[in-house]
Amino acid sequence: MAEKEKILQRLKKIEGQVKGIQKMIEGNRGCEDTLTQMIAARAAMDKTIGLVVESEVESCIGSHSPEDLKADFLRLLDLLLRVR
Repeated sequence: MAEKEKILQRLKKIEGQVKGIQKMIEGNRGCEDTLTQMIAARAAMDKTIGLVVESEVESCIGSHSPEDLKADFLRLLDLLLRVR
């Protein structure tokens, strides 16, 4: 399976998780259960972010000069640090 397809598949799964969380909140499910599902969705998104970064880095290797690759890497790193 291509990287793009893996990423899209993960995002669809995350979408399902978020819809489930919405139903849990609408149904007044317990706080602990809801938070557990929210943490799981966040972890899934973090893994998906990792796949996107890995794919981006792999696509740059060999097609950029070392200086450009370093600049791209630093830009991605800056974006990731802003997420946290």
